[in-house]
Amino acid sequence: MYAMLNYACLPHNLWGEAALTVAYLFNHTESCSLPAGKTPYKMLHNVQPDLTHIHVFGTHCFACIPTKLQAKLGLKLCEAYFMGYAPDGKAWHCRDKETGTFFNSCDVIFDETFSGHVFPITADDSDDKDTMAPCSIPTSSAVPPLALPPAPTVEARHSGCSRLPTECGQLFQDQIASDCDVRNHNSVGVKRPYSHELSIDHLHYGVM
Repeated sequence: MYAMLNYACLPHNLWGEAALTVAYLFNHTESCSLPAGKTPYKMLHNVQPDLTHIHVFGTHCFACIPTKLQAKLGLKLCEAYFMGYAPDGKAWHCRDKETGTFFNSCDVIFDETFSGHVFPITADDSDDKDTMAPCSIPTSSAVPPLALPPAPTVEARHSGCSRLPTECGQLFQDQIASDCDVRNHNSVGVKRPYSHELSIDHLHYGVM
């Protein structure tokens, strides 16, 4: 019962409709407690049941609006969800998507291709928001992950030719070396005062 609700992404407060649908399907299928090829429906009516009207519980559908309720130039169909089978006649039990009301209809178009939709919450479902079934998209077959080929390794190429400095580059390097020698020569013998060696003349006071 809850498996049907979880598969259709329906709230768990619709367990009543799910239970009635399970009982209906049980009466139309074979049972190990009965002779082979016998169903509870055949034992009662002495005829095999017709299963052409069986559809997936909770599937998306479109029910025809009665002619008396149709507006001029209005919609002919209403969007709903399949909630089972009518107990008092040959009809399908549906729930309107916008208003959340239940109704029975004999003229329904079913769309059994689930798309992972979540059943809309109405005022009647406000107390059951915490029991919403997790929505999952059923897949017919698992798609294997795409296997990518390994990236080719590229070896670094080194040139066998020796690089000789140009005339301008050699002059530039010589000038930098001479500047470094002059700077090092001028810095020899010069003693830089540290913070603890400063005299009173080096201190500045902000108060006059």
